[in-house]
Amino acid sequence: MGRGAYINGRYVANATKGGNKGGGRGRDATGRSVGWAGEDGERKEWQRKPGDEDTELERKFDVDILTPGETRRGYLFNVKTTRHYDEGGRALSGLLLYFFQRDGRTFRCTFLYRPYFFVQTKRSGSGLETMRDILQQRFEQEGVVASIVEKEDLALEDHLVGRKRGLVKLSFQNTEGMNRARMNLFQEMRGKRTPNSPLPCHLPALARAMPGTNCQKAIQLWSEKNAGGNPEEAEVVKLLCMSPPIEKMDSSLNQLVNVRHLSLSTNCIDKMISLPALKNIEILSLGRNLIKKISGLEEIGSTLRELWISYNQISTLDGLAPCVKLTTLFISNNKIKDWPELDKLQANQDLSNLMVFGNPIYEGLTRKQARPKVLEHLPKIATLDGELLTGDDDDGGEEAE
Repeated sequence: MGRGAYINGRYVANATKGGNKGGGRGRDATGRSVGWAGEDGERKEWQRKPGDEDTELERKFDVDILTPGETRRGYLFNVKTTRHYDEGGRALSGLLLYFFQRDGRTFRCTFLYRPYFFVQTKRSGSGLETMRDILQQRFEQEGVVASIVEKEDLALEDHLVGRKRGLVKLSFQNTEGMNRARMNLFQEMRGKRTPNSPLPCHLPALARAMPGTNCQKAIQLWSEKNAGGNPEEAEVVKLLCMSPPIEKMDSSLNQLVNVRHLSLSTNCIDKMISLPALKNIEILSLGRNLIKKISGLEEIGSTLRELWISYNQISTLDGLAPCVKLTTLFISNNKIKDWPELDKLQANQDLSNLMVFGNPIYEGLTRKQARPKVLEHLPKIATLDGELLTGDDDDGGEEAE
């Protein structure tokens, strides 16, 4: 019997034992999540990341855990990312899916998946086998599985007759590994070789055939996707995850004179620049890029309220003093390793929402253990790492087991 949940008659959650999409979760005697393997059909134990508080919250709110062999019907009301570890200690990406039943009860199941992206060669179908083998070897430590797939491509003039484009698909065990591989690949293709890179010399030629998208082109594509929207009038402009990615911010962004929320996330930007024409901007999103330093905020500091800059390479918190109205700073998964860096944020007196987990300062600590240390430097923070703080957090709290 399958294990999962049905919505409007459609099975949406866990596969049957031996399926290829993960399995149902249960709890052991201590309340820790356990479950089924998904890809090889063998029963295995999966452990949550130490310090994960999902199980504690589920117990508090009486959320049932879908058990192996069980089938339920429900309405999906919440999704949350999670991480599990296999018997070799390798992290696996997953989703926690929460459902309402008609009788008012709630339950949760877990879906493990392999994030992926595609690589295209200059000439469709040319050298795909060689490229697949090269990339399989290059990212072997990230647990990559490289394969050749055919996908529809509307850019092909004869796509209507069924012609498809050959691509190399790279799938990974977790999103962190996928993002590292993606960033390293683009750096190496631009001639910025990383240590121990075994990529052959013909890849720079492929890189020259795939120049990065400039900001003007990105804005043009945004306008086309938004029914010819006028960039000068738009309040929300999202230039995220361009293909090829944006490599540099440039002055063409200054045409967005009315923008309040500008997103440039998931590209390959390595430097922030000044944007003096953006007099109304309140939210700037630059997550998942290659930025090493916060800069260029002097001209927009009087209006900027939220800066989303997680998953970059930032090691200091300099450059934020001009942001006198800053209330939210998402800077998780960077390279901040010294606790005194947080003292620099005291200049941002309105700052109340901070996300800083995933930095070296948290090394060896759970989020619960890190809270009192953050509050020593920033006592006015109301929301830390996505959780609303209470008076109990001010006294140092108890360390999580």
